Amino acid sequence: MEPLQFHPILKRYLWGGRRLGELLNKPIEAGDDYAESWEVADLPGDESVVASGKFAGQSIRQLLNTHREELLGIHADRIRFPLLIKFLDANRDLSIQVHPGQEMAQRYPEVTTGKAEMWVILDAQPGSRIYAGLKEGVSREQFSDAIKNSTVPDCMHIIETKAGDCFFLKPGTVHSLGTGLLVAEIQQPNNVTYRIDDWGRKGPDGKTRELHLELGLEATDFSTGPIAPLQPKPLGNETRSTELVNNEYFVVHQHQGEMTYEPDDDRRAHVLMLLSGTASTTNSTIGSLTKGETLVLPADRDRFSLQLSPDAHLLDAFLN
Repeated sequence: MEPLQFHPILKRYLWGGRRLGELLNKPIEAGDDYAESWEVADLPGDESVVASGKFAGQSIRQLLNTHREELLGIHADRIRFPLLIKFLDANRDLSIQVHPGQEMAQRYPEVTTGKAEMWVILDAQPGSRIYAGLKEGVSREQFSDAIKNSTVPDCMHIIETKAGDCFFLKPGTVHSLGTGLLVAEIQQPNNVTYRIDDWGRKGPDGKTRELHLELGLEATDFSTGPIAPLQPKPLGNETRSTELVNNEYFVVHQHQGEMTYEPDDDRRAHVLMLLSGTASTTNSTIGSLTKGETLVLPADRDRFSLQLSPDAHLLDAFLN
């Protein structure tokens, strides 16, 4: 199969802004509430559609029905494409929320899989911060009282962050993105979110948004504690190529600066996200990538390489 590019699926929420268009060249229109650009998605009602090439116009679900082995290779037993890839513009604070783990799938049919995720901060206004995990020692009882008393932020581990910082959040981690952040997000293919606190604000209809307090408490892993920024690990002797995450959920490598990058022939699908700079390829369909573009390399593919520009920052996400 040839490399695949998909049309972005744009999501508008009250905390969004305009940087998806201004900084990442997404096709936004009027309005200041563009919150998410789903680059690769295979969820009911949100299926990415191929933008060009011989599969143009086909959804990722159609491709999995007809070319599952070629697309997923050694992971062809997965019921859907195994990664959900997004860009987010937090022009206002997101709700404080938590995602369920796999164990809740036994009790709630909407939880088809857990939702681990990682963030790479692309742009951060001065003073921007994230809420990443609970403070050390916060118990279920203390957190439940904080929910009742509207003091949830007092329980949160808060980090002032900057462009280039990376974070991994396993399922059950209470979290929020703060105002001023533009983020690349890689996660498991599940969009179940339990909203615990929404800062007392109201939606466009003038009503407060629904909270999911009991489910949120059930989903929270109180053993997690504060989340620290990831420390990239060099890949071999190439200091410009590092590993950010390698666990049961997914693997993420990053490649920065002028270099030729060629993913291993490993019978795995790879998702490449270009966070900055440009990248040229010998593939006649793709040609080149620019900042904000995402590419899926099927498991069954011809040899493929990218020539990265000096200012390039590329993420490569795949499964173990």
